[in-house]
Amino acid sequence: MTRLFLTELLRRLDLPNVELAPTEEASRAKYLQALRAADKLDWQPLIALWATRLAAAT
Repeated sequence: MTRLFLTELLRRLDLPNVELAPTEEASRAKYLQALRAADKLDWQPLIALWATRLAAAT
């Protein structure tokens, strides 16, 4: 459900399509680490990860 929401949000905000959940092992590990940090209310790693993804897609 979250991926569907994010896909729709990206579309409505006219942002580029990005990989929502990486499949490459190194990227996946970094993504999961950022999610664990966000679970502890440290949002910076996840924000940085998304900023990098969006910048790379433009």
